[in-house]
Amino acid sequence: SEFGNQVSFAFSGRQYEAIADEARDLDVTVSGRKLVAAAGGAQYLIVSGEVLNRGFTGLSRIVLSGKLQDPAGETVAELRAPCGKVLDEGTIARTPKGSMAGHYMEREGLYNCVISYKGSSPFQVVFEDVPAGYEPSYQVQIKAVSAQTAE
Repeated sequence: SEFGNQVSFAFSGRQYEAIADEARDLDVTVSGRKLVAAAGGAQYLIVSGEVLNRGFTGLSRIVLSGKLQDPAGETVAELRAPCGKVLDEGTIARTPKGSMAGHYMEREGLYNCVISYKGSSPFQVVFEDVPAGYEPSYQVQIKAVSAQTAE
């Protein structure tokens, strides 16, 4: 039965994150990452790239999810952020640890990333919880998890 399949999946131990149907039409490509020394001795990992809309309608309110994993595959940092908002390195370096989310807020709420039909947008996410032993062999996973049909 369908219910039995859902229950067995839920207890299978596989990680699953619900992804909105609209977000399934978005391809995320990571093109760069850079470690930056930040205020108070912290270090941030800036990950940048592009989000491409493969769908047949424009999309808005696009949110990305990111994971930073050590060489053993353990997740050491996670985040969520909208696409389309790119900050200069100096602004990022001056941002106190724990305050990065403020750059993604506007008066109406979270920054609204909009990508037209077959269009694309840059993205930049900043991991604030980079472990002291960070090395380039750490894996970065970025995917679109939320979007709405643009009005």
